[in-house]
Amino acid sequence: MRNTRVTLDGFDLLYRRTPEKKEVDYVLRKGDKLIAIEVKSGAAKDLAGLDTFKKKYKDSICEAMVVGPEGLPLDLFIQLNITDIFKKSLLRISPGICSAIFLARQTE
Repeated sequence: MRNTRVTLDGFDLLYRRTPEKKEVDYVLRKGDKLIAIEVKSGAAKDLAGLDTFKKKYKDSICEAMVVGPEGLPLDLFIQLNITDIFKKSLLRISPGICSAIFLARQTE
């Protein structure tokens, strides 16, 4: 995995690109837990990088999400408490918490 890394408040923020040029825009890492974030400004046509990442790191992923028009809206993404997503995963709540948050907010 080729990464560019920044660390802040105990989180590593990484960019991932394979030799085959499959990418994930952002990977947050805290300890051995990961959150993969793919940002799309239009139609989410190519999610090969995200799909490859999910398969390779399936035991470490807390969440994999697409942010943009066909995924989690940017305004809701900005409101997420990333620390809570990591904590919930550590309690073995299944991936998809961002989807659950999105659906819950839609009904408020």
